Amino acid sequence: MDSAIAVATPDTQDADDVGVLLLDAQGALLIMDDCASGLLGLSETAASLVPLPSLFSLKPQTFEQHITNARLKGSWHFQGMSTGGDTLSVKLDYKAQQSTYLVKIHRAEHIHLAEQDYRLAFDSAGTGLALLRMSGEWIAANRMLCQMFGYTEEELRATSFQRLTHPDDTDVSKDELNRLIQGQRTSLTLEKRYIRKDGSTLWARLTVGIARTPDAKALYFVSQLEDISEHLALRQALFNNEKKYLSLAKNSQNIILRYNRLGQQIYANPELERARGFPNTHITERTSTPDQLDEYFRTQVKLTLSTGAASTFLLESKDPYSGRSVDFLCNLTPEHDETGELCGALVTAQDISALRRQERAENARSAIFQKMVTNDTLLEVLPLLSAYLEILTPEFRNAMAFKAVPGDDSLRAPPTDTSLIETCLAEDLDRHPGLFEHPRSIRDLRRDASDLAFSQPALQAGYRGCWVEPVINKTGVTLGVILLFVGGETQLSEQDRKHAQMASHIGAIAWERCSAHSHLAQSERRYREVFDHSQDMLCLLAVDADQQLSCLEANPKLCEMLAKSHSDMIGQPLGQCLEKEAASIVEAICLHCIAVGAPIELDAHLPCGQRSIVVHFNLVPVADSNGRLHRLVCIARNITDIREAQRNELARQQEIGTLVENSPDGIARLSRTGELLFINPALEIWLDRPQIDLLHKDLLEILPKNLQSQLFRAAVIEAVEKGQPLEHEYVLTEQHRLQRVYHISLVPEQDIQGKIATVLAVVRDISQLRLAELRLASLNKQLRQLMSSRESAREEERKLIAQEIHDELGQHLTAIRMGTSLLRFQYGEQLPQLSEQVARLLQLIDQTVQVVRNISTSLRPSILNMGIAASLEWLTDTFKQQWGIDCNLQIHPPQIRLDDASATAAFRIAQESLTNIARHAEATRVNITFEQGDNGWSLEITDNGKGFEQREQSSRTLGLLGMRERGLTLGGTTTISSSIGSGTTVQLRVPVSRSHDS
Repeated sequence: MDSAIAVATPDTQDADDVGVLLLDAQGALLIMDDCASGLLGLSETAASLVPLPSLFSLKPQTFEQHITNARLKGSWHFQGMSTGGDTLSVKLDYKAQQSTYLVKIHRAEHIHLAEQDYRLAFDSAGTGLALLRMSGEWIAANRMLCQMFGYTEEELRATSFQRLTHPDDTDVSKDELNRLIQGQRTSLTLEKRYIRKDGSTLWARLTVGIARTPDAKALYFVSQLEDISEHLALRQALFNNEKKYLSLAKNSQNIILRYNRLGQQIYANPELERARGFPNTHITERTSTPDQLDEYFRTQVKLTLSTGAASTFLLESKDPYSGRSVDFLCNLTPEHDETGELCGALVTAQDISALRRQERAENARSAIFQKMVTNDTLLEVLPLLSAYLEILTPEFRNAMAFKAVPGDDSLRAPPTDTSLIETCLAEDLDRHPGLFEHPRSIRDLRRDASDLAFSQPALQAGYRGCWVEPVINKTGVTLGVILLFVGGETQLSEQDRKHAQMASHIGAIAWERCSAHSHLAQSERRYREVFDHSQDMLCLLAVDADQQLSCLEANPKLCEMLAKSHSDMIGQPLGQCLEKEAASIVEAICLHCIAVGAPIELDAHLPCGQRSIVVHFNLVPVADSNGRLHRLVCIARNITDIREAQRNELARQQEIGTLVENSPDGIARLSRTGELLFINPALEIWLDRPQIDLLHKDLLEILPKNLQSQLFRAAVIEAVEKGQPLEHEYVLTEQHRLQRVYHISLVPEQDIQGKIATVLAVVRDISQLRLAELRLASLNKQLRQLMSSRESAREEERKLIAQEIHDELGQHLTAIRMGTSLLRFQYGEQLPQLSEQVARLLQLIDQTVQVVRNISTSLRPSILNMGIAASLEWLTDTFKQQWGIDCNLQIHPPQIRLDDASATAAFRIAQESLTNIARHAEATRVNITFEQGDNGWSLEITDNGKGFEQREQSSRTLGLLGMRERGLTLGGTTTISSSIGSGTTVQLRVPVSRSHDS
């Protein structure tokens, strides 16, 4: 065997025979004692010049391995040879504190083991061991080698190593073997095939060494064989698996990545380059602007590399080219080396975008049908349908519009935002339904759809074309339309059109289902409304096999009539729901209906307490699927009051007939077209024709042929069309007759269905009344003219009196004052008492002058001679000074010219209004506005006072009546409007024609 094989041997020599060497951390010689020099056969100086492995006749790699073992384990034993050929036992002790190696060596006295020990170790080896002559014959083989070849040791000695070698491997490594024999290498390891005794092939790893004499002469081969057939099979299988794995990874539709322990990407299959949206980066790389997706992926890989735990996560990304959502299902698997340590991570990512899109589409479709089941509003289904189509065709924007479901006004609401494509599309669907009856492609919206409203917002949104998919029901009626808009260079595929067709089919189902729900809901609502609010007593009776009747349902009217709750009625036999006598009568009627097997209708008298009521029964039998009568619908109506009303109506009709026959007014009933159907005797006398000549004739055939007759007939037609009463006055005359005025009231009459069937005309002769009104109007006109003349004369008298008082009396008072003052100047110094008396007289004279002025002003202010504008300004200033109330005057235009009568009337109305405000209004602000235009002039006085109730004041206040009369004398109108807490407004309006006339 090779003497360089490391063998740990115990140190049993005495300390005196032990040599010591000290090595540094790198294995260089520091100190060597004399004993060590003697054992090695070299002086310390010579030893320092020789490489340390050569001191022990070892290869540098072998010596380095011993150094490493000593550093790791602290102590290590091996054997070497001195330069003199002596076998040495060497012990290495590593001193960690000093980072040095202490080497102890001593001579091995008993190098050869006993033959039996050698043989025991040789035969017990776990690998095949053999000694062969240099010519290839077998010298010795251990038990393991014999088992490997299937030969006994004696049989092996009868053959040679070359004869057992596989023919294809006889020339393997001949050159290397020659180098081994020549001493150019110490050992040789190779893999070869051999032929077993049974003819099978044995793969073995052969390690060959040569035992040599001290003078390096080759003695024999020392061979070690290890059966590697299973190892090679595993390696081949691993190789095949590796090839399959690489082929699978290369052609896999999934992304496969491998990262080493440092997070560097060491493998990526081609799918990574084909996939879009998946992060392709080293985990250790850093970018200036890290992407959120890359950062999340790095975090997951780092977590697996740090914890060694496998993980699965979903990576949601976007295709950078199309912008579509891309989903990857990532699996992170930690990888371990042969020692079990974590060495990297394997990443497999599957693009599940289609699966996720299909899953989302299925969820969206399920949501649509669930909404259709739980809700009957189409508006709530349409957003879900749009979201479903958006999942199927994410590259295209969709828009849809539907016709309104019958009974659903939500889709009929007017559009609120005309910039929305859906709003415009709904408008197009209503205006041009024929354009959406067939599937078609609009390639250029600007050219092919310029007359459609939705094209403008679609072009503004960046779309250039669209696909039109109509929503059609089973009968071929277009219910709506779905559009897929195309933008950029993306084209619609056939699959996209199929998706639009699928959405159209679902939309048709949704529309029809919502329509059915709406009809059903309306039907149920109408049924419940009729059932619950019916004034008839409704009851559903169950009929068992023995023809026993029990109550299944009863409406509130029946419960109210029987004075029982709904719960007390349901499920109870008929005999317990009614009184005994009434129950027997009703049961007999029901049994009669059952016996007849057809609906019956009859009236019956039922006892009810102390009285009897008349009930009208309508019974309808209902059969089951087998034709057996099992239900009975009972409709009962208490017609006691109706019967009484009929009797009363008959009596009333007789009374009305008597009244109509004896009425002084003419009464007629006309048809819808104006034919005379009935006239009373008074009208017959007015027309002076017998009734037989008047009935069933048109009005124009009866009345005088003039415009008034035509207007009367037109009024009858108008009353029929409008369905409202009308009143008119007509002047009807004939030759040789006086003019007559008639007031005619037209009242439309409805039939049982509520339609206008006839028109009742009530004619009253008001000729005398109109003559009296004309005479009264003439008298009123004369009275008003008289009052106007009287008021004018009164104003003129005031003007003259005021002028006389101002001129004559004022001059006399002025002369008296001047004479009195002269007395004081002449005699004041002589008679002091006279001065005091004169002063008192002067003061009295001044007061008298002021009284005169006030009387003159109250009769007629002289400012009126300067025009209405100056008069109103003076009146406003005086009002402010006297009462301290804020008064604002506005005159448009500033230069106004009115005649004296008009100016006086306007001034007096303003004066009266301000007087009333000061006395009663408790106002803080007054606005006076005078305006004159081409159509006349107006005066308005408004205050913010407490106001008054006009009904209470108008009849009791002469001032208000005077203001109205002043306006009438001018040919205008005076309007006084007021309410409690809202102030008062007095407005005088005089038209220009009336103004000129006045």
